[in-house]
Amino acid sequence: MPSITDIQDIKKILTMKKISNESICLTSIGNKVIMTNYRIHVSEKKWGSAMSLTMLLENVCSVESKSKSNPIILLSSVLLLATGGFLFMSPLESTSKLGMAVLALGTGLLLLWFTTRKKVVEVVSDGGARLTISVGNARDEAIKDFINSILMAKIARLEELHRQK
Repeated sequence: MPSITDIQDIKKILTMKKISNESICLTSIGNKVIMTNYRIHVSEKKWGSAMSLTMLLENVCSVESKSKSNPIILLSSVLLLATGGFLFMSPLESTSKLGMAVLALGTGLLLLWFTTRKKVVEVVSDGGARLTISVGNARDEAIKDFINSILMAKIARLEELHRQK
């Protein structure tokens, strides 16, 4: 996920199109996510590409916590483990050795699947845009607190907009 590490970068983001009375409510470690009393901003740099997305709090439609993984890796692992087990049980020595190799490959893929799984929080706008925020190995309680922070900021923003009318 994102890495905005310099305070000057944060100030640039928040002062490009400054909204009066805007203040920072929440920042993540490494400032990947910056939430103000008006908007939530996510920026990401990885593998030579960069992404930046800002969503106004009043446009937040839903917030979801979920795990993402690659089911093809898991399926391949299960198939290799089953095939390897079948081959390993063979009375022929060469087939049994091949079975051990296939079992090792299946185990390796299973370990890969476990290491590539990740927890994310997705913030969806009423216009369909999605902010996907990787939360790493955060505890479930911390994720709930983060989601509640977003929802409470949205409620406060809607109340402020209602008072302005």
